[in-house]
Amino acid sequence: MPAIPNKLFDVRNGNDSVDKDGTLYPFAFEIVCKDTQAKNKVIDALCEVGDYAGLKPEEALTRRAFAEREIQNYLRGIVTQARQNELNRAAATVDATDLP
Repeated sequence: MPAIPNKLFDVRNGNDSVDKDGTLYPFAFEIVCKDTQAKNKVIDALCEVGDYAGLKPEEALTRRAFAEREIQNYLRGIVTQARQNELNRAAATVDATDLP
């Protein structure tokens, strides 16, 4: 098993990780924190940058849930952008192989 990070956090290959209820995740990433204080600092940073304080009352989330949503939204944005880039490259290619 990899060592506890000596920095605030580390992002690792989480393939075949198992959570508390015994669910096996054959394909995963893991974000591991050095300790509770480090995890709280990461959550605080995500809440600050993502404007947790600006949530409307009907959007009530815990700080942890908000931080997880921010990470999910970031990854969603990256995957969406990559897909759009792929579409743009495909659209930019004109088939002229049948032209003299």
